[in-house]
Amino acid sequence: MVEIQLSFTPEMEAAILSRRKTCTTRLEQKGEAGDTFRLKDGRVCFISCVANFKFWQIVSILYGAEGFDEPGDFTDFWNNLPGYPNHEECWGRTFPVHFFTLREER
Repeated sequence: MVEIQLSFTPEMEAAILSRRKTCTTRLEQKGEAGDTFRLKDGRVCFISCVANFKFWQIVSILYGAEGFDEPGDFTDFWNNLPGYPNHEECWGRTFPVHFFTLREER
């Protein structure tokens, strides 16, 4: 188990803190099950698993776990991430999805 670095926008960090966001899709795998990462306020999240999904599956099925109300909200957000390809170029591509839980404060 190691602590990895993952950055989130303030909007996504708020979604994690409210437990609406329980996974994050990245261009490449950033950690493994058992690893942790810290939010800006110091709280710790635990990665429960990392699984590969086709982009269309992420948009269609996992948009809620990504912290969005609608699939289009997820693709709009994706399209504005620096260095990320436009969602229309991604439909058939596979991406790692990191599932995590926010650890309770003790």
